Amino acid sequence: MKLNLRQSGSFIGIAGIAVMAFLYFASGLVAPLWAVIVLNVIWFVHLVLGCRWFMTHPIRVLFLPVSLAAIWFGSIFAGEAAFGWTA
Repeated sequence: MKLNLRQSGSFIGIAGIAVMAFLYFASGLVAPLWAVIVLNVIWFVHLVLGCRWFMTHPIRVLFLPVSLAAIWFGSIFAGEAAFGWTA
């Protein structure tokens, strides 16, 4: 059985975006309010983009959760280093 990403890529990507929502919504435990708002706007933009690409570009939707993970980890670690964000 071969995985056909043209058929299932969108579903896998949207599921990844939904999983990343937990990290983005729980960022308030570490980051200040302004950073949480910015991060949640970024997550929402990725969700809208994933919904728009759902049928037309299923392979691209797969990369959205990867992008979200990189943005979240990068911003949290940069905030900790630059601004002293701690839990």
